[in-house]
Amino acid sequence: MPGNTLSRDKYSVAGFSSFLRRLPAVRSWRGGQPSRPVTGDSCLETTVLPGGMMSSSCFIAVDLGGTQIRTARFSEMRELEERVAVETNAEEGLEAVFSRIVSSVRDVWPAPDQGEVAAVALGAPGPLNFRTGILRFAPNLPGWVNVPLRTMLQEALGVPAFVGNDADVAALAEHRFGAQLMVSVLRLLMWGTY
Repeated sequence: MPGNTLSRDKYSVAGFSSFLRRLPAVRSWRGGQPSRPVTGDSCLETTVLPGGMMSSSCFIAVDLGGTQIRTARFSEMRELEERVAVETNAEEGLEAVFSRIVSSVRDVWPAPDQGEVAAVALGAPGPLNFRTGILRFAPNLPGWVNVPLRTMLQEALGVPAFVGNDADVAALAEHRFGAQLMVSVLRLLMWGTY
């Protein structure tokens, strides 16, 4: 967006939240699985929650890094409402790090009068299967091999969850909503903890 003044840390989370808003599966959740493929551009509808309930929704985005876990809550209009950052402490292993992810999500979870969480999205380092939600491995998170991250998030939080490679979703968000809005060629240089 022209005039966007978000810093890189805020933007990567904000961008992923924006990316999440465009996914058709967020609007058509049934039985723990998206009811249609996660593709296409017809994604500006109102959010439909389990049971067909319409809501004033918010979205929670998590940036899982080797040094920090950054978590933020955004309104339907992609406005930043609250954010937290905690140390990853990757050397403590998968269970401890996942517990910190869930705790950081709960830290930004809205009060009952602030709306409902429509979905949680997480950008993770390393190769993963977007459709199955399985993180193949994370080069900066020891022991994270074939982790069913989406399933773990859905079970822990009780809302739809989406996972994507952090660099992929940052590039997509920059192209769709950032300073490089809808350019024909976009190159993104990412660096992080290794």
